[in-house]
Amino acid sequence: MGGNQYKRAPPLDSYLPKLLELWGTNGLTRKDVWMRVRETSVDTGQYAFSFGLFRKITDNLKLPTVRRMGLAVQEIHEDMIELRQHYPKAGYREIISVLRHEKGKYVCRRVIQDWCRQFEPEKVKERVRSQLKRRRFYSAGCNALWCLDQHDKWLIYGLGLHICLDPFTGRIIWLRVWWGNRNPRLIFRYYLDAVKRLGLTQSDLGSEAYFIARGHTFIRHSLDPSLEGTLQHLWRPEKKNLPPEIAWSGLRRRLAPGVEDILSMPGKHPELRIRFDRYDPLQYNVYKWLFIPWVQMELDSYAARVNSTVKRRQKHKVLPQGKSPNDIEEFPQYHNCKNFKVLVDRDAEYLQAAEELYAPTDHATFEMVPPDFHETISKVYQNLGSPEVTRNNIWNIYEDILARLEQIPNAAAESLEGFTEPVPVPVGDEIEALQGELNQLRNPPANPEFEDEGVDVAGEDIISDDEEASGGEADDGW
Repeated sequence: MGGNQYKRAPPLDSYLPKLLELWGTNGLTRKDVWMRVRETSVDTGQYAFSFGLFRKITDNLKLPTVRRMGLAVQEIHEDMIELRQHYPKAGYREIISVLRHEKGKYVCRRVIQDWCRQFEPEKVKERVRSQLKRRRFYSAGCNALWCLDQHDKWLIYGLGLHICLDPFTGRIIWLRVWWGNRNPRLIFRYYLDAVKRLGLTQSDLGSEAYFIARGHTFIRHSLDPSLEGTLQHLWRPEKKNLPPEIAWSGLRRRLAPGVEDILSMPGKHPELRIRFDRYDPLQYNVYKWLFIPWVQMELDSYAARVNSTVKRRQKHKVLPQGKSPNDIEEFPQYHNCKNFKVLVDRDAEYLQAAEELYAPTDHATFEMVPPDFHETISKVYQNLGSPEVTRNNIWNIYEDILARLEQIPNAAAESLEGFTEPVPVPVGDEIEALQGELNQLRNPPANPEFEDEGVDVAGEDIISDDEEASGGEADDGW
């Protein structure tokens, strides 16, 4: 008769990348990982992939777990000392996430609590629960709405931040740093970089979102002509665009203190004699060239942790809970929700047209430093041996590069400029066109589906931006 009546096990290489991606994701049990790997990476019509088989495979691979590592207080002490220098206000959940992502160590909450009680008893007492104010916010599903906002508190360091997130899942779509954050072309460029995850955008009344409103509407009309005559963007007054404000509140508590300690070193530690003045053209351009990529790396790491970490449960919340934003986004069927993502062709003509209209690649706002200066400073950096930039040596590298550039004639050319406050709108001939349409965009025809009163009550309870979003531990704003 011939043939084996049982299906073969799938080859390990076919699903190992997905397994490693999901393994250790906060909130996913081994069975959760098995279900997601089976759905995305295994042809169940050809192969057998039972949970028992999956358990044996993961045991043989000896993948890290809290129990398998069995770390005690003494074994994480040095890591905790280093971590506290960069995340001085991190709570238990944030510490667990940082240790997992940056150190590859799986530590249980009890060990973290024991360390904090032993070495930081005063900080433990300070973490008292605050009384929260709750607000209602409506979102229909994954990628039904994107909320975006700028953050100006780092402009004193010559850096501007911008964020976009999905309020349904709490997933950060982009978290970017640049030398400014108010040029509409720059914001639309951020959007284009994430255009494969299209949704309905929302922002506050700032004009920096003008090209987002126009460009996104242009693309949605190209994809669905029935939307002609509608604006695919919502303008919200103060205190209405809450999700980004909550995200900024979390960043201010969890990441900003450690990064700001480094950015503020020239002023706080004059004994180090670090020469930096953001209004000095040469110093500021060296600073931008070196610090913007480093800060972006820190922001990317922070966003990855937020997106892969389970949010604190809230009994008043009706949106999905118990899993990470990444999991809710990728597997909405397991959370009884719908993904409104619109798939697009990256090479489509309407995307190229939108880019030419609203974010041409040759626009000056996309230059970190002038091209000729970039070539010069890159050679200087290579001559230094291209050292790896870290939190501990970034100012040393800055001083070395600055000293060598000062020895090069005409290094501080007239094309270099010091820090100037970012202008909120394009300049020159674009101002009249921008201001002429901005009021119309901010006041579109009434859409009963998104009225401020009534329907939005069907969403979730959102903690207001002026309160601690996470209660006692100051960890999660959702």
